[in-house]
Amino acid sequence: MVARTVHATVPPGVEYALTELGQSLAVPVMALADRTFAHLPQIHANRAVYDREVAEAA
Repeated sequence: MVARTVHATVPPGVEYALTELGQSLAVPVMALADRTFAHLPQIHANRAVYDREVAEAA
């Protein structure tokens, strides 16, 4: 999914690039990111409830 190329330089250089398989994940990963951003208020509210419950149980 990621191609790694090492260059024989001082200091050593490394270059990373997505392969075709890695690039094919761009659409579903962006859909997940879009969904996450659309629901951030709910995510933050649920996290606050969880944190409060954990603090009360301690």
